[in-house]
Amino acid sequence: MGGAEIRTLEVLSRFPKDSYVLLAPRNVKERAVGVVIRLGLREEQVNILREAYELRDYKCGNTLCSIGYRRYVERVVEGLGADLIYRPFNGPRADHC
Repeated sequence: MGGAEIRTLEVLSRFPKDSYVLLAPRNVKERAVGVVIRLGLREEQVNILREAYELRDYKCGNTLCSIGYRRYVERVVEGLGADLIYRPFNGPRADHC
């Protein structure tokens, strides 16, 4: 969890719950919940993350895998009928997608 992800949780806490869907790979979500609890974020923000729509685990270690995972996410998002996709990004880390 970097600053961009924490800011995202802060912004989402200001929106009505039915106006967005937060998606997170299952393995990333599990680690992130532990991190936000240790950081002492508000319970509302922790719950936003806990309630995130779970994607399959992200285990990519190369560009082709990341492209395939991005396409998987696009299909999920299309199925959910999203109008906008926002992806916070702190820099090139293998656990971001």
